[in-house]
Amino acid sequence: MKTLLRKVLADSYVAPIAFAILIARAIVEIVAALATPIRLMTVNPILFVIIWVSERELPSTSILGDRADLFLLIDSIPNLCRALAFAVAAWVLSRLIYGRGPVQSLRYVGTQFSRRMNASSNEGGA
Repeated sequence: MKTLLRKVLADSYVAPIAFAILIARAIVEIVAALATPIRLMTVNPILFVIIWVSERELPSTSILGDRADLFLLIDSIPNLCRALAFAVAAWVLSRLIYGRGPVQSLRYVGTQFSRRMNASSNEGGA
């Protein structure tokens, strides 16, 4: 990137908003990817115990699930890939503009924004 473009992006709030959106999308994709495995890890043992107690013998089903559950787990792989892509995009963009990671860049921009807001409020009162 040219130095002028970096300067413009660093001075405006376009880059931090892009970081925040990319990080939020990565978090959403991770939650979507982990929802199915977590549900399977909690629902299958509960159903196993309920069947065990109600029939008073060991159920024929497994606690770990069956092959259909494996396909559900495989279905969450694209979500993990998208989450990784969003996180890498936020990191690369942040490194190009601020030379820091996205979270550090957002903290830096937040402190700069609060300083600007404090300076503008002090100018109006003087």
